[in-house]
Amino acid sequence: MTHLRKPTLADEKQILAFRQAFGESVETIPGTSYLIQAQSVASWLAELEKFSDPKRIPAGFVRGLQFLYFSEDNQLVGMINLRTNLNDYLDNYGGHIGYGIHPKFRRQGYGSQMLKETLVIAKEQGLKQVLLTCDDDNQGSAKVIEANGGKLADKRLNKESQKVIRRYWIELE
Repeated sequence: MTHLRKPTLADEKQILAFRQAFGESVETIPGTSYLIQAQSVASWLAELEKFSDPKRIPAGFVRGLQFLYFSEDNQLVGMINLRTNLNDYLDNYGGHIGYGIHPKFRRQGYGSQMLKETLVIAKEQGLKQVLLTCDDDNQGSAKVIEANGGKLADKRLNKESQKVIRRYWIELE
């Protein structure tokens, strides 16, 4: 039984609580398609719709599919974004898939399951392999990626953040 689904306005309370759980000082929450910058959930959903339609994607961006991941008791555990192709930035630092887990649900196996379900969708979208990245010091994310078959390709310095990024490839059979 999948726990992944596209966000709707009916999820507004949980989406706002998810955003608030990361605090006011964060500039971005991985895997949320700029949720932190959105003026409202409705405007965020409208942007997601635009980015999922290949005819409406702004220049320089790629198609993205946003999903929410829920626990058995319907609590919003995480968000994950699947990009169906890469631009230069994503090829170097962001990858095909970005995800974020609510702080209170970390280290409980949700990240691995959420990624596993998203890999099925990636294959359905016609991808043969996907690139995932994480900061070199993010051991939790590295474990999630490796548990799903990620093979470390290399490490690169992100000149913007001055952080070393691990780049992993996962083959979709």
